[in-house]
Order: sequence, then structure tokens, then C-alpha cells
Amino acid sequence: MFTTDDIPQLAPDPATLERAYRLLSPRRWSGVTHADTFIWAECRSQGASRYRVAWDLANRHAYSNTPILRKPDKYALALAILWLRDKTLFKHGTEVPDWVREGLQPTVLSAAELATRADQQAEQRRRTREQRLVAMQDGVQELRQWLVDVARQGLGALQAQPATYWEAIAARLVDQKLAAVANRIRQLRDKCDAPNWITAFAQEIADLHLWVEAFDRLDELPEALQDDVLIYGGVRLRKDDILADGTTVKDQWLVVGRVMGEENKLRFRRVWLWGTQQNRFALLLDFAWGDAAFEGDWQPGQLYEAALVYYPSAYPQRALFKEGALTPAPAVALTGESTVAAFLDSAALAIGQQPWLGVIPALLSWVTPVQNPRLLLVDQARQTLPLVMSGPAGWKLLAASGGQPVTVFGEWQEAGLTPLSLIRDGQVVSLAE
Repeated sequence: MFTTDDIPQLAPDPATLERAYRLLSPRRWSGVTHADTFIWAECRSQGASRYRVAWDLANRHAYSNTPILRKPDKYALALAILWLRDKTLFKHGTEVPDWVREGLQPTVLSAAELATRADQQAEQRRRTREQRLVAMQDGVQELRQWLVDVARQGLGALQAQPATYWEAIAARLVDQKLAAVANRIRQLRDKCDAPNWITAFAQEIADLHLWVEAFDRLDELPEALQDDVLIYGGVRLRKDDILADGTTVKDQWLVVGRVMGEENKLRFRRVWLWGTQQNRFALLLDFAWGDAAFEGDWQPGQLYEAALVYYPSAYPQRALFKEGALTPAPAVALTGESTVAAFLDSAALAIGQQPWLGVIPALLSWVTPVQNPRLLLVDQARQTLPLVMSGPAGWKLLAASGGQPVTVFGEWQEAGLTPLSLIRDGQVVSLAE
């Protein structure tokens, strides 16, 4: 079964997905039904036509009898979104209609036909990317002018702007295919009243300026960094393409941390894995709307014998689970950076390769949590690292360490390190949630 996070990956292009959201009114649909792993309905078009639409949810396969060539089309995507948003709209059917089963039968193609289709899809993706870049270029110039105005007026003037000012620039960027950047500007507006608003504003303005410069020099950048620039701007990579074209990494992956939260009514989950054989991190990032469940459990301390595929990046971090299974987890002995200075050097190297990482995984060994008066990690050289945590999680960290050096895993961001777990007696002890 797929989740809301998979919908953008299933869409053939962003424009199709955008049009799908315009079809969500239940008044446009009739015969909305589910049975077993199938859903189906009829949708009224803007004209007099009514289109039949169906999904085999288990196999992520859609059918619609529309004349649209690129599938799944907007009607199929809209039906899937309706299902994920509100399953109560679907009445329970006792039998799956013949037209549903026949329409969802896989089409058997010859090798030549498959090759031709692959070439056509690759060419279509290339055209779509070029069209998206043209639209984004206008938005980049809009953003550049906004940054110039901010520099002229000063951060104080920016802080004093009303909500309508922020929404106006964000809306223009959305129209110019920079929805991800628009969302960052909306989030920046929310920091106007924060105690450290000057630091937050300066950091975000610097990141946006660097991104504008990078976009203008996109063709001069290494291919992996080009993907980072486009993803920062809001270009989505299809999961199927990543799984098909990416490099598979097999390892025993230990779940070392998990973070769950919500931004703009969209729930997110970050699961951090550590490859015990190749000594590298992987991030599984999932999103879900409303009460939709995340795929998989991924509890800290679990061990998976699995194959992952990393997203393209100058500093590969986010990955997709390809295949694998849970396996018994023995006592672990993870070794991270032994000093704060060594970790900061590693973090600086990562940011130098990919400046928009946002979150950097941190594994530090032989560090002692202390409170003096704020929470800190102290290494053997008496160097300290500020911690961003409070309440039960902070007390749990102090209690679990018992005043002794431990191995700590967490997320490093601008404000400091947020510990997510520690390794004690060979076991992963979760500090989050």
C-alpha cells in the first residue's frame, strides 16, 4: 500500500499532480467504492464525459479510460488522494467489477516496445525538466530582487513587515515553481518573534543567496550538486526512478534514531540508520497527511539486513528502502568521533560539499552529558558541544549516562546538537518521543 508521501512520486510530472488536487470535490465523483485492495469510481470531467478510474493499491497500479497518454493521469491521482484523505467516502463493495479487473491487467510488451517506451519516458522527463527550469528561472530572478531589497532595507525592516508582505512574495514564488523556497520564506516569517531572530534571518538569507548564485551557474556545477540545487528549489525526484537508476547499498542497518513532527499540517518522520559494515549513515524521510500511517515501524535499536538506494547528492544522505527484513540485533559497539573538534571538522566538510543539508547526523564517543547550567556534551579534551533539548529527554540523557562517558547519536543543526539516542551496554536507548 502506498502513502501520501508516494503520491508526488507516482505523478508523471508536477503539473499533473497540481491538476489532480483540483478534482478532489466529492461532487465530481460517483460510485466511489473499495473492495479488497481495489478502489474505483467515475469522475465527471469539465464537459459531459464521465471517466472510469481504478487502483490496485497493493501493486500501485492505476487505470483510467481517459484519452490522456501519461499515466497515472490527474483522475487516477485524485482518486488515490481521496482514498488517503478520507476512506469513509468509499462504500464497501462485495465484488470487483469486470471493468476494474480488466483495466488493471498488466500489459505485456515486447523487449523492443519496452525499450521504445523507456526512451519516450526519458525524453519526456528531459522536456519536463527543461520546462520546469525555464519557469524556475523567472522565480529565481524574483527571489534575487527580493534579497537585494532585504539587503538595502536591513533585517530590522524585514522583521517589521506584516503577514501580507510575506505571503505576497511566497505566493509569487509558488506561481513560478519555487514552492519549496516559498515555504522556507513562510517559515522565516514565523521566526520574527524568536529571541534569536537576527541569527535565523541572517542564516536563511545567506542560504537563499547562495542558492540563487548556484542556480544561475547550474550547468557549471557537478551533476550531483545540480540535483541538490534543484531539490532545494522544489523539484521532486520520482521514487521509481531513484530505485531503478540509483546505486544499491547492501548492509546491516541499525536504527539509531527517529524524529517525528509536523510542519504546515504535514506530518514527517526522520529515521536514521547506521550501516554497520560500511560505517555510513542513511536517512529515511517520510511524510503523511492527517491520520495516514507511516510505512514501516523503524524502532531505535532494530537491525535490518537490507538494501537501500541513496538519492543523488554531492553528500548522499537521504535514501529509500528497497528490500530487506528485520533481523535479530546483537549487542552493538558503535564508534563515533572521539572529540568535539573532530566532529565539527566532519560537519564543516559535509556542509562544504552540500551547503543546504539542514540536518547533519552526529555520532560522538567518549562524551559526558553535563548541565552547567545548560545541557552540554563534554569530551576528553574538555571541549563542549551545546545541546538543544529540555524536559524529560534532557533528564533521561543525564540519568542514562550516569555521569559517565557514553556514545551519543543526534542531529546537528544551527542551534546545536539534539541527542536522539545513546549507546549503553551494547543497546540503543532512545531519548526522543
